[in-house]
Parts: sequence; structure tokens; C-alpha cells
Amino acid sequence: MQRNRYRVLLATPQGLDTTALVIAADRAGALGILNYTGQDVRDRAIRRMQEFKVRSYAIRVQPDEVRQDWLDQAGENLVAVVCSNPGTPEQLKNACTRIHAASRRALCEVTSLAQAEAALDAGGNGLIAVGHEAGGSARIPLSFSSSSSPTARKSPPRPSASSA
Repeated sequence: MQRNRYRVLLATPQGLDTTALVIAADRAGALGILNYTGQDVRDRAIRRMQEFKVRSYAIRVQPDEVRQDWLDQAGENLVAVVCSNPGTPEQLKNACTRIHAASRRALCEVTSLAQAEAALDAGGNGLIAVGHEAGGSARIPLSFSSSSSPTARKSPPRPSASSA
């Protein structure tokens, strides 16, 4: 079983130049997530990641903004794309397909169990639960009980310490 290399993901705040935070996250061994949706700003951020020789990072975009041109421009150090606001199931599935075709991981932000199910069905490799409790999107409150966890459906059981 392959273990996830990244134990810490740094989701940077919206509306700010977050490249310095992503560079710092990379140097500390975490995966920093650039928060850029505009093409000009995204292109500058990608160039800055290359200039500072960032080994790995992710970019947060809307599903309909996933394009082959900037995936290619980003180079191999862009290891994941975070799809915010899942849009329609078809948009999310198309985005995940393009992300996988570029040999990247597709991470999906979700605000409910239904969105988590849809993201996994669309081909998402991972889920990021977003809600006002975590300082994220305040559009929809996110409160999961242990029985409604976004990972409840498809996560394999973990062995207990006594059975390991």
C-alpha cells in the first residue's frame, strides 16, 4: 500500500497573493495549494513556483477552468488540482478526466455528504471538507457527525492498534 507523501496540506486564503505561503509550505514538506482562478494571475503564480524551484504544489480552480494549456505550462511539479465549487456532476467529471489525463491528482472541495459522494463518483482522488467552521467557504454550513462523515461510504476500514 502506498502511503500519502503529504501529511499537511496548506490551503491558502482567497483574494491574496499566496505564492510565498506555498513556497514556504513546500520547503517545510507540506503541499501548498495556490488559490488562483484568473488566467493571468495563475500564469504568474506558476512562473513563480518554477522560479523558486518549488518541488510540488497544487492549484485551486473551478472545474470549468481546468485546461490542458496551463496544466502543461505548470510542469510536473503541479501534483494536484483542487476543484472548488463542484458545479454540475458533468463539469466535475470532465475536470477530473482532464486532471487525470495530465497525470495529476484531482482533489474536490465538498460541503456536504452528497457533494462528497458526487466528487468520488466523478473521479476525485481526495476530498477537502470546507465549511465556515474551518474558515472556508461560508456559503453552506458544514457539520458532519461521525455517521455522516464525507469519507464514510468509500473509506476502507482501518485496522485497530491491537490487530496491526
